[in-house]
Amino acid sequence: MLLAQLNNGVYLACLHFGLFQRERERQLNTLLKTVNVEIPADAPLLIAGDFNDWNKKPHRVIETESNLKEVYSETHGRVARTFPAIAPLLSMDRIYYRNLELLDVDVLSGNPWG
Repeated sequence: MLLAQLNNGVYLACLHFGLFQRERERQLNTLLKTVNVEIPADAPLLIAGDFNDWNKKPHRVIETESNLKEVYSETHGRVARTFPAIAPLLSMDRIYYRNLELLDVDVLSGNPWG
């Protein structure tokens, strides 16, 4: 995970979870600890990356154990299908946020993304 804080106070995190269940569980615990303990609760935060989350288990944990919202779920009522990029079938990637205003979200697929 890469974590940064911008001059305006916004925290940004970029991550790529592993392929194995135990690896993802450890990474999820680290993410939640960072979000819930190390980043101030009133700070604006944006987290994006490949969660390798085809079974939506990490997504459910994040929703119940943090005050983060997932952008596509907020606007479309479900997580986005993002893999493979040419014709997305699986929900692998997420963007979560808090203390920010969501304006719009879309999945870019097909050419030139695939």
